[in-house]
Amino acid sequence: MNLEKYFNFNFDSTTYGLTNELIAFYVESLFKKAKQNILILTSTLYESNKLYNIIKEHLDNTELFLMDDFLTSKALAMSPEFAIGRLNVLEHLQKDNCVIVTNLMGYLKYLPYKDINSTYILKKNEEINRDDFLNTLEEYGYKKESIVTTSGEYSLRGFIIDIFIINEEHPIRIEFFGNTIESIRYFDENTQRTIKEIDEIIIKPFKEIDTNEKSSLYDYLNNGIVIYINIDQIKAAYQKLTDEILEYQNNHNENNKYMFAFDEIKPLKKLYIDNINNPKDLLVLESPNYNEDFELLKENYYKWQKEQKEVYFYLSKEKEIKTLKEYIPSANIIKKKITKGFIIENIVCLSENDLGIKISSVPKYKNNLHIGKRIKNYDDLEKGDYVVHLAHGIGIYDGLVTLTKDGLAKDYIRILYADNDKIYIPVEKMNNIYKYSSKDGNVPKLNKLNSTSWAKTKTYMKAKAKDISRELLDLYAKRASIKKEAYKDFVEEEIFASAFPYQETNDQTKAIYEISKDLKSTVPMDRLLCGDVGFGKTEVAMRAIFKTVINNKQVMYLCPTTILSK
Repeated sequence: MNLEKYFNFNFDSTTYGLTNELIAFYVESLFKKAKQNILILTSTLYESNKLYNIIKEHLDNTELFLMDDFLTSKALAMSPEFAIGRLNVLEHLQKDNCVIVTNLMGYLKYLPYKDINSTYILKKNEEINRDDFLNTLEEYGYKKESIVTTSGEYSLRGFIIDIFIINEEHPIRIEFFGNTIESIRYFDENTQRTIKEIDEIIIKPFKEIDTNEKSSLYDYLNNGIVIYINIDQIKAAYQKLTDEILEYQNNHNENNKYMFAFDEIKPLKKLYIDNINNPKDLLVLESPNYNEDFELLKENYYKWQKEQKEVYFYLSKEKEIKTLKEYIPSANIIKKKITKGFIIENIVCLSENDLGIKISSVPKYKNNLHIGKRIKNYDDLEKGDYVVHLAHGIGIYDGLVTLTKDGLAKDYIRILYADNDKIYIPVEKMNNIYKYSSKDGNVPKLNKLNSTSWAKTKTYMKAKAKDISRELLDLYAKRASIKKEAYKDFVEEEIFASAFPYQETNDQTKAIYEISKDLKSTVPMDRLLCGDVGFGKTEVAMRAIFKTVINNKQVMYLCPTTILSK
């Protein structure tokens, strides 16, 4: 299959009319020819994510470099996942050529000067200045905590430093004898037990280091190629961005410069893809969806053959290949997954999604932010904080201490109680402790050890919980008496549902059925939908939204992040 005749690889030229899948073929061909870094620039976060997921199916060496929208990052906070992703991309660029997909904010972002050395290597038996090392950890963006449970944290206890380094599955523990590193080992953040000892470790920054001289993402490409996707949209987005920044500066009475201007970045090798404005006669169509109608597919296949078209099937699983071969023995099958097929002049490409073969999948975006399995209430636990122990009640956290028992040194959590009593809890039993919270920050009364006050409190709270349960039962009985208009089924719902590319899981099917049943009832729906990341909660919600709208009702859809709402 020769697609390159439709691609223009001459620098400063534009290729028109490509679908996103054809853009992926374009980038794959260019990457193999040029053997250089390629930066793909889109106007929005959404477009970058969408294009990344398609290109990733073609090239493993594809990375996503995202920066939050300007107002989001200024008014709220920058996404830690995005920040770690950016650091990983910069590290990848130092090792190997790759394709990078970025949005406008990522392209313009100030980055650390590219020639700065931003790693710190620790070796066993090496002597270092511990104070300088701790200052470096702070400069690298690591946050000091009492106990390390999450990427980007470190703790200091006497001659022991624990660090959870970026991209590591587990934290490391460094033990000193004076200023000499006596041992370095990985340990389990939940049990505190050693996993394995190592001789050296590279400490990498957990944030983008602030340097006097700035670099852009393009500077890291080593004279690579930049591909602009729909340059008119990019320029429009840049104008909107500059307007937002100007308004923000006027409202806050400041004139800081937050990023590079668009024309300050001057790539030497530029290519343009425009899939919106197409002045040429080249007609590119997305392939039809057959919804497993193999008889119609077979009919079209032989029609295309008579028209002397080249027909290719992109399938990734043996089961799908076998099914297709039963209907079309002569089918030209390429064992590879693409997202969506296309028709371009005399070439027809069909994907398993076009055939209606639904393949379960999860997003490919890799999250390198490791969060410990502990309850995250401990992330700001400091000496003097009130805590609750399940067995002993309310006390005061008094830090970590190391005690020797049966000849073994071990870390314990010390909790102070009334009358100067104290207990020591092994760190591995930390799940018995909760951080105390109260309404309006009221100071609690400390419990006494070996008294009945805590047991009485628990008994009282159990009774109170029963009272609340009764109130809830009464509330739901009243809700059941309220009537609403029952929703109707529409054939358009099936058409809408058929556009989702993945096979529903059993739990999805059950949830879709139950929510539809709720909506068709005259009782108001009250339902919470839970599920792991990437397993299709949004699809279930979208079906409910569609059913609501087609029944002439309104929907309010609340999202925690800008990218999800888009």
